[in-house]
Amino acid sequence: MIPRVLILTGSTASGKSDLAFELAASSPKIEIISCDSVQVYRHFNIGSAKPTSEELTRVRHHLVDIRNPNEEFTAGDFVKETKFAIDHIRERGGIPLIVGGTPFYLKALILGMWDACEPNPEYRKTLEPLSTAELYHELVKKDPTTKTTVTDRYRVIRALEIIELTGQSVETLKTNHQRKLHENPPAEQWQVIQVSRVAAELAERIKLRSQKMIEAGLIEETKQLASQYPNARALSSVGYAQVLDYLHGRKPEGREMRPGSAGLVDEITLATRQLAKRQNTFFRGLQAQIPLSQINPDQDREKFWTEATPFVSD
Repeated sequence: MIPRVLILTGSTASGKSDLAFELAASSPKIEIISCDSVQVYRHFNIGSAKPTSEELTRVRHHLVDIRNPNEEFTAGDFVKETKFAIDHIRERGGIPLIVGGTPFYLKALILGMWDACEPNPEYRKTLEPLSTAELYHELVKKDPTTKTTVTDRYRVIRALEIIELTGQSVETLKTNHQRKLHENPPAEQWQVIQVSRVAAELAERIKLRSQKMIEAGLIEETKQLASQYPNARALSSVGYAQVLDYLHGRKPEGREMRPGSAGLVDEITLATRQLAKRQNTFFRGLQAQIPLSQINPDQDREKFWTEATPFVSD
């Protein structure tokens, strides 16, 4: 039997990283594997809430700062890199601990990947001259069931690429994968603990975090990244996207925005709360497929240590 790996997850600003460092303090053998789609990129520091240099020195981390901002990193890459890291951590006698809340990474790791083709640079070059709206129009013609949003150029191109190379839509491939999962449930390789907080408490933490990011220099970081890597996909992530709108004078539709940095904090807070809501929706769906334990780090501290310790102790 392969020992299970503990996954410590939860919505953004829930406090999972703090708990991870508490666990790591209990054993020098613990090494953290980051499950974050932005922390993988170098220079995306403040907006991704990346561990500080001191924290990275104190606890060995994996999948942090492993790609340049203009490079691609997919859920498939995450699965490969994570399994590689787990094997090497164990070979050294260490204990892997996965920490993070990127839903599509977790889903790929825990439930497996649906069958998709490798990226095809030559085909993608043929799509480059077209606008995102034109590409989306073409996608809808080929796949009326698509759930890809009209503004997500990366996923629109990927969906067209999959149809071109496999003859099947993304939704068809996902449905086939779900059928296989139902017939052959995933192996119990993972122990998942979700850090959960009541809505009002989480909202306050998100607001405070947004304010601290601005104070730490998120605006200047975004300026530099946009100047050096204007096409970096991570610039569309929560925090960076709102700063870019602020820098370009783009106002939100349908609501008033406070002037100056106060309005920017409001926008980042709102976008982060919406992200947390999507993450929690994902966790509810995941709970229906695998065992998942929820804990409030302030109220369930004893429960947390009872459930986590067997998977991170020598």
